[in-house]
Amino acid sequence: MIFYGVGGVAGRLVGGGLLDRFSKGPWAMLPTSFLPSLAALVLIVGPNSRFLLAFVPLFVGLAAGLEVDIVPYFSSRYFGLKNFGAIYASLSVFFVIGNGMAPLLGSMAFDHFGSYHYVLIAVVIAGPVAALLLGLLGSYPDRFTRRAG
Repeated sequence: MIFYGVGGVAGRLVGGGLLDRFSKGPWAMLPTSFLPSLAALVLIVGPNSRFLLAFVPLFVGLAAGLEVDIVPYFSSRYFGLKNFGAIYASLSVFFVIGNGMAPLLGSMAFDHFGSYHYVLIAVVIAGPVAALLLGLLGSYPDRFTRRAG
């Protein structure tokens, strides 16, 4: 839990820095897509290495910390502030459903296959797919950005 906590705090700080530097589109969200895939890859490749296993909660914590700051930021940039509460709440519902269903689906996969190996492979594949979908978002709409003058 120490590694997860450190990763979560670092993810929030790094997320803010990424949003300051890359404010023209979804590029700041890419680490959130790849870090869980990297953690799953570590579990597949080095399940007996204590050194490598220490990175798993760190990567997941980093992704969780990044996600906490980036989702409301993206909601405001892509949809504006007029209905921010409703839009952010709607997006949060999908996160809650995903976080609730993931353990159930993972357990069902373990019961069926006798291992988490296929679940980990699915997570490794899902990261690049999510990154590709984020890349398709493009830049923020101009109608929601403030113009100087």
